[in-house]
Amino acid sequence: ACILAGLWPETWQVAIVLAGKDGADQQESVGRAKEALRNADAVCFDVDSTVVKTEGIDLLAACFGVYDEVAELTKTAMEGNVKFQDAMAQRLQIMNPTVEGVEKCLEKEKPKFTKGMKQLVARLQQRNVDIYLVSGGFTIMIEPIAEILKIPKENIYANTILFDDNGNYKDFDRSAPTSKSGGKPAVVGQLMKSKGYETVVMIGDGATDMDARPPASAFIGYGGVQVRPKVKAGADWFVKNWNELMKELKEAGAALGATAAALLPEVCAAAVPPVVLLSVEGPVVPMLMLSSSKHGIATAAAASSAAAAAAAPQEQA
Repeated sequence: ACILAGLWPETWQVAIVLAGKDGADQQESVGRAKEALRNADAVCFDVDSTVVKTEGIDLLAACFGVYDEVAELTKTAMEGNVKFQDAMAQRLQIMNPTVEGVEKCLEKEKPKFTKGMKQLVARLQQRNVDIYLVSGGFTIMIEPIAEILKIPKENIYANTILFDDNGNYKDFDRSAPTSKSGGKPAVVGQLMKSKGYETVVMIGDGATDMDARPPASAFIGYGGVQVRPKVKAGADWFVKNWNELMKELKEAGAALGATAAALLPEVCAAAVPPVVLLSVEGPVVPMLMLSSSKHGIATAAAASSAAAAAAAPQEQA
């Protein structure tokens, strides 16, 4: 059957901040980032202060009673004013965590997602975009987040705290790429090489996230939790609300759907059995479900091919 389905509109709250570049340069970089998002093979998200509202290492510090000291070092590291590996070592030494203490902290602290994050990840997954969590935080704290978002554990690139046989702090895994400065671009480059991705978008709130472009095609800065001036100035596109990205993905889907809908008479005339329409209340974005592209929407070329294929048996008969 030839099926016409619909995507439902939503109410969008726009919150974009343009700064750090002159108008023409800013417009060009935002356009480049939007195009990369529309065509992304993969999107890499930072976790702390991006996917969730908190900083994982600061939560641990609070559990061990040293929040203020560790939070100040976290702020310095995120602004790019110190080598990440040095800040990591200093913070863990101040905390001196134990296995028992970490486990109790995880039982107490549950993920607090930034508004709209779950919907954004789900929309990207619907478009067959691979999602990665690339973080300077700790794997043990990120795994529950990935599970909720239906992101495979193997798509987590983060750090591991090492303990001795008695459960006391020993060190952290210094071989992990995300444990040091330059780790996030290394992860993105590795993914592009091993997976064959052409377009990868990095999204995050910190300077280490911005460093991932290049090799990432674009960097989208997020300021919904914390606005960092260096990131705001250097991002291709800086947003405070995930609805901006949802809006862009919706508009991209609508454009492709409109192109496919223009071929509706040709395609559905060739379809056997006849066309079936699914009607819903309100505005509908047409989308032909005869063929699926990388992002789950039939393109004009795919629709034309489908029409030709459907017509062939009738001619032979």
